[in-house]
Amino acid sequence: MLDALVASDSLRRRVTPSYWLTSAESPLQRTYQRTALPHGLARVVHRVAGEPGWLRRTVVRRFLADLREGDVAWLFPSVDAAAYRAVRDRGGAAVMEVVNTALPSHRDALLRAHAAIGWPPTGIPGEAEIADESERVRLADYLFTCSPWTSRSLTAIGAQPGQLLPSSYGWDPASFRPEPQRSDRPRFLFVANGIVRKGLPHLLRAWERAAPRATLVLVGDLAPEIAERCQAQLRRPDVEHHPHTGDLAGLYGRADAFVLPSFEEGSPLVTYLALAAGLPCLLSPEAAGWVVREGREGLLAPPDDETAWVELLRRVAEDRPLREQLGAHALLRSHDFTWARVIERRCAVLLQRLDERAGRTPPPGLPQTPPTGP
Repeated sequence: MLDALVASDSLRRRVTPSYWLTSAESPLQRTYQRTALPHGLARVVHRVAGEPGWLRRTVVRRFLADLREGDVAWLFPSVDAAAYRAVRDRGGAAVMEVVNTALPSHRDALLRAHAAIGWPPTGIPGEAEIADESERVRLADYLFTCSPWTSRSLTAIGAQPGQLLPSSYGWDPASFRPEPQRSDRPRFLFVANGIVRKGLPHLLRAWERAAPRATLVLVGDLAPEIAERCQAQLRRPDVEHHPHTGDLAGLYGRADAFVLPSFEEGSPLVTYLALAAGLPCLLSPEAAGWVVREGREGLLAPPDDETAWVELLRRVAEDRPLREQLGAHALLRSHDFTWARVIERRCAVLLQRLDERAGRTPPPGLPQTPPTGP
């Protein structure tokens, strides 16, 4: 995202980014990166200490020491509420990057997902985590919210409309170049950690019932509970599993459809890649957000409606013209979500809010189109 920012002439006139991180190898460094520790020392700390909490705190301390009055602090979820208070004390504006729904919504989704499969819930956030998040939301001047689900969940815990900055994520045409290789036996691609929240056990059960003349390709690590409980479905001859891959573009290029029946999401990056690969998207509404539209780029079904997913999988597997139609719309839609366009829209809406707060007239030259919508 920041690469796209520094490449924009209009944005460089108003924005000078600094990105603080623990360390970076020299070939990976950008001019805007700031590291808390030399790369070699950070590796030693990782080996000795294991848990990276100390490194995160060191990055935050260095970042805050560098902050000047009037700066904008763009903070990610691992930064705690104390940092937001420090930004305000230094006269800065705190902006929260909201990558998933608020924790109460996240908790409810996990309970729903496990209940739908009949498994005991795991990974439920605790009250201390929820309280810290609520405090961060209260302290943030603005919150980048990447889907209608994130917006609603933030409003439910007290966020005010004036805090919310609707946005999206994106993809990079320079680094992701899939070459389509469509097949008579379609390949349905699932790219995500194999966990209950992503709907993988529900997808495997629906796939087993649907038994389409197709192949389901899973990419990502499997949670132990899924590896154990879904052994029969995972051993099916029409299911492939790739724990890791260095050829993500190749897998997208060889796919005929993308599938993600998540129970909770922000706005998954893998879906933007599916659009860029020209793939029809079979998604839950939670995974579609405001990026993939029903009947245009994809088809939607509730993640816990197994019968609906059985019908959806069969329909798309059997209807090549439908796949081609949805895929063509997906490719067109992807052009609106390159990182270059996304960062210009994000900066435009943020700078407009900052100018309004300071009583300034926004200068010409930045895009004024809304960041989301049909």
